[in-house]
Amino acid sequence: MPLPVAEVSGRYLSLEERLRIADLHLGGTGVRAIAALVGRFGLLP
Repeated sequence: MPLPVAEVSGRYLSLEERLRIADLHLGGTGVRAIAALVGRFGLLP
């Protein structure tokens, strides 16, 4: 039985986003570059 698809949240990362971030991090991509690639920008000045 397939798992139900969760609603997209602006606050929480999906499993797919978490896995992509982990792959990018392991590949040596910086934090700010990862944020730009996944479209999640922090509140940093």
